[in-house]
Amino acid sequence: MAVQTFTLYICKHIGEFSRGRVSVNDFDMSKSIGNRPSDYVLLGKIEQEIDVPEIDTTPLQVQAIEDAIQSERAESQVRVNILLDRLSKLKAIGHDAPVNA
Repeated sequence: MAVQTFTLYICKHIGEFSRGRVSVNDFDMSKSIGNRPSDYVLLGKIEQEIDVPEIDTTPLQVQAIEDAIQSERAESQVRVNILLDRLSKLKAIGHDAPVNA
């Protein structure tokens, strides 16, 4: 285990949606982005020491990648099936059309 210090920013949402909601983040949401003013005000920030466990995340990463591959294959197969269906319908139309001499 390793103790790490994190800076946490406590912000309150003052925008049109979710007004009044308070959130804790690892960044200051009250900072303006470009010319657009922020929808948050900074209520405060704190330094927090957290005992972060040292674990090997490799198995979790492998599982996430395998899940992504499975999802991509399924989505790809759906698109391929649509194309195969369109192709078979076009070929069937060609065989049913009368031949002009």
